[in-house]
Amino acid sequence: MNFKLIKLREDHKLSQTALGKFVGCSDGTISKIELGKMYPSMELAIKLANFFDITIDELVGRKNEQGRNTLRD
Repeated sequence: MNFKLIKLREDHKLSQTALGKFVGCSDGTISKIELGKMYPSMELAIKLANFFDITIDELVGRKNEQGRNTLRD
């Protein structure tokens, strides 16, 4: 999930601080998620997925944009 979040944030040209403000958490929380030091709560994962207009599966890397399971394909 951490690499996916970094890519999404960078593709949208957002700082960790800006993303944190949009989803209601600190830049430190975003940093820890991106570094793989913590996982977001379900509430935060939903906010991140909604913000980037993707599914939680896509956010955690389970499915790609074409709906294929990336763990098996």
